[in-house]
Amino acid sequence: MVPGLMKTTRFTVNRIAIFIYTSSDGIFGQTLYVSAKYIFLFILFGSILELTGAGAFFVDLAFAFVGKARGGPAQAAVYSSMLMGTINGSGAANVVTTGTFTIPLMKKIGIRPSTAGAIEAVASSGGQIMPPVMGAVAFLMAEMTGIDYAKIALAALVPAILYYMTLSLSVYLIARRDNIAAGNPEDIKKPREVLKEGWLFIVPLLVLVALIISGMSVQLSAFYSIIVTLIVGFIKNRRNMTVGNILGACENSVKSIAPVAAACILAGIIMGSMSLTGFGLKISSLIEMISGGNLLFALLLSMAASLLLGMGLPTSAAYMVLAVLVAPVLLNLGVSKMAAHLFLLYFGAISTITPPVALSVFAASGISGAGVWETGWDALKLASTGFIIPFIFAFDNSLLLMGNPGMIVIAVVTAVIGCMILSVAVSGWLVHNLNVGTRLLLLVAGVCMIISNPLWINAAGLALAVIVILTVLRANQKNTKTEGVC
Repeated sequence: MVPGLMKTTRFTVNRIAIFIYTSSDGIFGQTLYVSAKYIFLFILFGSILELTGAGAFFVDLAFAFVGKARGGPAQAAVYSSMLMGTINGSGAANVVTTGTFTIPLMKKIGIRPSTAGAIEAVASSGGQIMPPVMGAVAFLMAEMTGIDYAKIALAALVPAILYYMTLSLSVYLIARRDNIAAGNPEDIKKPREVLKEGWLFIVPLLVLVALIISGMSVQLSAFYSIIVTLIVGFIKNRRNMTVGNILGACENSVKSIAPVAAACILAGIIMGSMSLTGFGLKISSLIEMISGGNLLFALLLSMAASLLLGMGLPTSAAYMVLAVLVAPVLLNLGVSKMAAHLFLLYFGAISTITPPVALSVFAASGISGAGVWETGWDALKLASTGFIIPFIFAFDNSLLLMGNPGMIVIAVVTAVIGCMILSVAVSGWLVHNLNVGTRLLLLVAGVCMIISNPLWINAAGLALAVIVILTVLRANQKNTKTEGVC
């Protein structure tokens, strides 16, 4: 009934109802099928892994490696949430799981409540883009694109590392800015001790990846990994592995999959409606028409569509809808299949921290006691790399480890430097607090360094960063001398 460009074929209510309920594109279509075929298995895997005590092990392991750094509990929150988030499949659920432990610890050492909540939300949501599991979306992408799982996991690795590197360095600089002390070494176990006590908890993850890479189906790989997890649980934590607790973990998995399945049903209705009316093809042609064939503009429109859809859907469901509606436009404009689908996945995952409907931020602010908008704004700043990198690899696949080996090395090195500069801009601290103008200049320099092609942009970004940093250091030196004289 919508006129103009949005107009599509009309159908009777009976025809719509029959199509939605009986076709493979409706309620009982691909989206619901995927929630049963993949997502539930990994939610169950995560629940049983948590029951064995692996969650505490991952937190201890993160503390052992980074707990002695400035803002140790915050660094531990970043890496423990990353480890659990990649298995969990839901940013908001992971915030509730790990955040109940990490957010109070961050507040205790002096990190502001909004920043503590933002760190946890950004780290938990990033699990969706971190190989090997990627919140089960890697397997969906493999099925929808026909690209091997191993290739997807490898391509996603460098962008995910850059995302967490920026977050971790930003957290360190925030801790320096706010004069938060480093952790007490006496209270923190050594990594070797933690690994010696709990290395078995890593085995189920290694088994999962090894089975999938060997060619076994994802479902069988997940099934055998669950069996291995149960065995590890009986070896490491036999007292907790009672029939009642195992059934409780299964019940929690069912409770966790229920809202995801409901969202997938609704996504099925959306996809069915798009299929019946042909509106999906119209959206693709509209984006192409509005962008005028300009790839950057098309990517911005695709980002907006991804953030909008991702606000109300789990990452997996949002990705499936976007893969049908938006991916064809990007492919038509010359973006590679891998880059197009990872682009949509990134913004589908980041949408859980993007106001106004930011589910991960809601969960984190509920634990931290900070305002939702304040926490959301801090989260957007900390996740800045996640908004920039997808645009970079959409134009040049070097960061996806695709293309000329020499260009790949240059792209990765310059991106690492760029992310370090970006961390300074985000935190607003480098030997002393930085003003807004300096931060904006460093932001521009950081983005220029992350851009992988052409090289003159990297050179310009590096030159700008060097000039700004030297100016800041010189000003700090003058202030120090003046204070000494006084």
